Amino acid sequence: MLANNVRFSGLVLGTAVGDALGLPAENLSAARIQRRWHGQWRMRLLLGRGLISDDTEHTLMVAQALLAEPRDAPAFQRLLARKFRWWFAALPAGVGLATAKACLKLWVGIRPGNSAVKSAGSGPAMRSAVIGAYFASDPGKRRDFVLASSRLTHRGWQAETAALAVAEAAALILLEQKHPDTSAVLARLRQLSPEPEWQNLVATMETALLAQASVPEFASRLGLQRAVSGYALHVTPVALYAWLRHPGDFRAALISALACGGDTDTVGAIVGALAGASVGQEGIPAEWLNPLWEWPRSRTFMVQVAQRLADPAKTLQPQTPVPCFWPGIPPRNLLFLVIVLGHGFRRLFRPIKNAANFLSRLTFQCLYPVMVTFAHPQLCYSSHVVVVLVLKTAGVVSGLFLFPHAPPSVGVYLFPALSRLTPHASRITHQPRVPSYGDFHPSPTLLF
Repeated sequence: MLANNVRFSGLVLGTAVGDALGLPAENLSAARIQRRWHGQWRMRLLLGRGLISDDTEHTLMVAQALLAEPRDAPAFQRLLARKFRWWFAALPAGVGLATAKACLKLWVGIRPGNSAVKSAGSGPAMRSAVIGAYFASDPGKRRDFVLASSRLTHRGWQAETAALAVAEAAALILLEQKHPDTSAVLARLRQLSPEPEWQNLVATMETALLAQASVPEFASRLGLQRAVSGYALHVTPVALYAWLRHPGDFRAALISALACGGDTDTVGAIVGALAGASVGQEGIPAEWLNPLWEWPRSRTFMVQVAQRLADPAKTLQPQTPVPCFWPGIPPRNLLFLVIVLGHGFRRLFRPIKNAANFLSRLTFQCLYPVMVTFAHPQLCYSSHVVVVLVLKTAGVVSGLFLFPHAPPSVGVYLFPALSRLTPHASRITHQPRVPSYGDFHPSPTLLF
């Protein structure tokens, strides 16, 4: 039996790992994810490292607000609203449209109770697991605080029901001190809303579990063959199903959910929170946890927040939030934005299958114009040598990206058309052959 502090640490760190692991795949289809990574999941946002996004940031803000205001839901909502204002002022790179509108309304003076916008998004669900765990033994407060958090940004039964579902699942983990029985979870879920859409989702979940359908198969039953959308009643059922389908197995639950594509960071954050609470911090794979590169909300900071929430002597007693070096957040967000934009640009090209081969090929393509140009003494002292180098470099590097299946020296064929810009450059196309990349690598791997 795991202690509460271990489960809380697993919940918070699991949220961060699922968020960071799924972030590079966000908005990609299941088919494209399979083509790019072949089911090999690792941190790959920046040089083998992972960073958190708004899913984990919201969870940490909710946790800090719970520490300061654990008794009164309206007071908790007001404090959380202040945190959201300043979080938004730090210009986070990832923010949902409904959350952004709500934060703007808060900044212009609208009260927290009226700041929500009509939305069925999954924002409230991604931050509600920590509330469910904290109020595991108090159903009344659990519901009040989840709704207070939800109605700060989203207004709609779908968003609220999804948030309550995640909180109920987390509460059952803490109450039973193990992975809860599937029938107990489904019984709790049915009670959350009488809406036919929700009842049908729970029934579909139960049928799929009895048939032992995989998570992608369950997503297909919901009409999500291509990817999981950001709709709360798509994200949450897929996340809950992955957690129920793979009890006590953090790795399998997370991989099966992320393989569905779409809103992978939010699905990953919810699955990570529930699976992390089930197995504890030690059950999270080290190869995913150790490369989590984050500051100033570091892993140490996350564990400290979790430990304070789990302290049995201070449960439901106001505590001082864990200090965070807030001046470091804006520059961190700027770096995060640059990285995310880089990933967006990279998606314009076809997937790289072999990074080492790609780098060696790119290096050769950059050196190739230098080799060709300086192989001709008559050009070494030409006033046009710089133009020649620029034109050939542009040709060969463009060829690498635009024509990935052509020979490595494909850019040379682009050069003659450009070489007419300077008379001296035209000589280069009729000179003796220079050794090519293929002389050293007879069968280079196609990289895209």
